[in-house]
Amino acid sequence: MPVSTRIYKLATNFFIIFNCDDCGHKIAKDIEFTNWYSTDASEAEIVTDKKIIECDNCGKKFTFSTISRENYTQINIDGLPNGHPVTIYDGTSNYDELQAISSNTSFFETFKNEINNLKTINQISLNDNYNYKKILNRLVFIAVISTMETYLKDALINTVLPSENFLRKFVETFKDFKEEKFTFNKFFECQNKIKKKCEEAMVVLLYHDIPKIKGIYKAALDIDFGDISTITKYVSTRHHLVHRNGKTKEGKHVIVDEKSITDLIKYMETFIGNINNQIAKIKI
Repeated sequence: MPVSTRIYKLATNFFIIFNCDDCGHKIAKDIEFTNWYSTDASEAEIVTDKKIIECDNCGKKFTFSTISRENYTQINIDGLPNGHPVTIYDGTSNYDELQAISSNTSFFETFKNEINNLKTINQISLNDNYNYKKILNRLVFIAVISTMETYLKDALINTVLPSENFLRKFVETFKDFKEEKFTFNKFFECQNKIKKKCEEAMVVLLYHDIPKIKGIYKAALDIDFGDISTITKYVSTRHHLVHRNGKTKEGKHVIVDEKSITDLIKYMETFIGNINNQIAKIKI
């Protein structure tokens, strides 16, 4: 009597980004492969059906297929020369966030618009209801700091990634990369993954860690934040509001009123304005 073999399938989703080697057009596609697996050890390596991606600009076709093994999935691409840069994200990556950040090239305008909205909200009286106004003040203060973080993230990523020079400086100076090691025979494999690794590293940085972010901006872009003692205090206040319900470690209440928010906004406009003026002078 023949032994039955159980077969099952698993859908594997990838985001694939590369430039067409014929016309240079950027191609970004979402591809779903269906991998068929078997309990039969002789079928441990499963090859999927081929998928074809077409360049929207020149019409060149690229064929993708995968080989699924026990511990990993290998993607094969026909139509691109060896060593051509390709960025591949799986379903657990920060692709969606990175795409949103990359699309916000007007990061200073985004910052100004959000700050203007927060100025308007700060003037709401709530019919002199002190308790409600106190809660609103906290939320506005936190939002101002978040707006700063968004600017610092979007500005760094959109300035570093398009520039080979700045990307190289980031790799050479980013302290978290200093422990990274690879063997010489993996050189080209690692080289092709550099941009993706930098993208992922910049997305997950804590942009309220001003001393660290200041060092990264200086090392990669030669941009000087100047004295950060005031902004560090503001970030510390935000920390009390978010993590300690508005109290310091000693249990003292942090007072956040309309004037303190106005002062914060004025300072933030100057702080971010100084950084943006330096970015505007950069030639990518």
